[in-house]
Amino acid sequence: MMTWRQIVTGLHILSSIGDPPELQPRYNVRPGEPSGTLVVRANGRQISAELLRWGFRTEAKKPFAPINAKAETLFEKWPWKHSAVHRRCLIPMDGFFEPKGPKSQKNRPQYFFRFSDRRPFFVAGLWTKKVEGADLDSFALVTTEPNDQVAPIHDRMPAIVKPEAYKLWLSDTKDIGALQSALGPWSANPLECWEVDRQRLSDSDDERCIQPV
Repeated sequence: MMTWRQIVTGLHILSSIGDPPELQPRYNVRPGEPSGTLVVRANGRQISAELLRWGFRTEAKKPFAPINAKAETLFEKWPWKHSAVHRRCLIPMDGFFEPKGPKSQKNRPQYFFRFSDRRPFFVAGLWTKKVEGADLDSFALVTTEPNDQVAPIHDRMPAIVKPEAYKLWLSDTKDIGALQSALGPWSANPLECWEVDRQRLSDSDDERCIQPV
């Protein structure tokens, strides 16, 4: 769980940063949670941390809200391309889960990944304005091809943004080539991983979610 000080320090952005929502320890953030998920986004020169709903909702009448967007097609396909140019965000985290095995497989084992030095990191995201009847704006997490450490477990991984590209991703630039180059796959600090309790992830949010089995 990151503190607000770690988030601000980790961003390496010389800017006025707004006050964050109250942070509570989280170990298993799930899509669609009504309370929202912490993201960092820009509004002009102001960088703010806000709670957005994980699940990209473009129309109130459509119940399906995709949670992940592929880095390779962000700037080409609906519903991502407008937000990819105009509404980008960073998602702070210090670890992520991935399932092992084909999607058709029931009860796939789950693995937890983090940097071996436990440092926080930031994943690329896209946000969109809240639909009618919703309390929060919504977002999708950007995924990319896996690196050598994630590939044995899963065929995608979060698009971890390098520190030198934070400003770029949160800026108002429309340089698609530069933005695309910020999306990995990650090749810097090594990751470590281990299997976790799959059943606990279905209904819990405590430190036991990341303990090895």
